[in-house]
Amino acid sequence: MTPARLLALGPTPWEGVWARPQQLLSRLAALGTQVLYVDPSVTWLGALRRPPGAAPGANPRAVSAGIWVHRPRLAQPLGNVFRRVNRLNMGRLAGELTGSLAVLGWKDFYLWSWLPGAVDLVETLAPGRVIYDCADDHAAFRGLLDPGLVRRLERELAVRADFVFASAGTLAERLGRESGRRVLLVPNGGDVDHFAAPRPLPAALVDVLPPRLGFVGALGEWIDTGLLARVVREHPGVSLVLAGPVLADPGELAGMRGVHFLGPVPYAELPGYVQGFALCLAPFRNTPLTRGVNPIKVYEYLAAGREVVATALPELAPLAGVVHVSPDADAFCRAVGELLAGRGVHDPAALAAAARANSWEERLGRITAALAQDGSGH
Repeated sequence: MTPARLLALGPTPWEGVWARPQQLLSRLAALGTQVLYVDPSVTWLGALRRPPGAAPGANPRAVSAGIWVHRPRLAQPLGNVFRRVNRLNMGRLAGELTGSLAVLGWKDFYLWSWLPGAVDLVETLAPGRVIYDCADDHAAFRGLLDPGLVRRLERELAVRADFVFASAGTLAERLGRESGRRVLLVPNGGDVDHFAAPRPLPAALVDVLPPRLGFVGALGEWIDTGLLARVVREHPGVSLVLAGPVLADPGELAGMRGVHFLGPVPYAELPGYVQGFALCLAPFRNTPLTRGVNPIKVYEYLAAGREVVATALPELAPLAGVVHVSPDADAFCRAVGELLAGRGVHDPAALAAAARANSWEERLGRITAALAQDGSGH
C-alpha cells in the first residue's frame, strides 16, 4: 500500500544531493503518491555564514510529476539546543505548511520526517499517520546542538510515530532500545538502472591518466583523507579522482601529484564517472557518527560494476562477499594493490547480483509492505 498524499520533512534540499529521501519519494510518486517535500529550514545565523541564495518564492513549487517542494523562511537558530526554540520554529513552519496544504487541497496526509525536531510539528498539523525514518545518528553531529535534547526529540518522535524505519542496524538497535518501539531496518540502496547503463567517459576524465581510483561524495571530516593520501603514496602512477564538494581540510591530498578534485558532479552524469574508475574507494573514519552510516556510494559503485575497497563500517559486513572490507589501513592499501595487479577481482555477475539485491526498489518494497499492514490508508 502507498499513501495517497505524503508531507515529507527532508534533511537536505530536494534539489541538492540525490540521496535516500529523493530516491524513495520519487519512486513513491511514480506509484501515484502525491508528495510535498519540505526543504530543511535555514536559520538566520546560518544564512549569515552561507547565504541561501534566492528568497523562498511561491510555495509550493512543482518540481516533477506528483512532487512539490516547500522552501521554509528563515528560522531561529539554536533549535537543537533549546526546546522552546524548536517549538517556536515548528509553530511557524506549521503556519507556512497550512498555506501550502490549502493550495494543494490536501485535508488528510501522512507525515514522513527524517528530522527528530518534527515531533513538535505533529500535533499542530494532525497528520493521519506519522513515519520517522532514522538515517543518521543526529546527536553525533558536530555543531550547535545539545545531544541530550536531540535524543529526547528523537525518542518522542519514535514513540509518537505509527511507523519507525532506520537505515542501519546500529541505528535500529539503539532507537528500539531507547524508545521501546519496533524499528524496521530499511538499509540504503543503489539506483541500479541509472548506474549500470553504459556511459561514455566524461570529458573531465579524458586527460586523467589511468588507472583511476575514484571517490564519489562529500569530502567531509568523516572521510579518512590521510588514508587516501597513503594510497597515492604507496601506489605511484595512479590517479585519485575526488568527485564531490570539499567540506573539510583535505590535508596532504591538496598538494599531491595525481590527485584530481572535480567538485560536485550532477547526479545525471555520475554513472559515467564511476564507470571510468578502475576501482572505487570508501575510506570512512571510525567514529560514533560513521558507525551508523550505511553508505549509498557503495551500492552505486556495485551497480556500475566497480570493485570497491572500503573501511570496516558495521553496515558493510553483509557485503563482505563482494566488497573488499578492510579492518585497518594496511589491509586497505594492500587490497588496492591486489586489485590493481588483477588479483582478488570478483565475478562481474556477483557484483551485479549484489547490486540488484540492494536496489532502492527492494528497499521501497519493505516500506510499502510495512505500510500495508496498517490497513487504514489515506
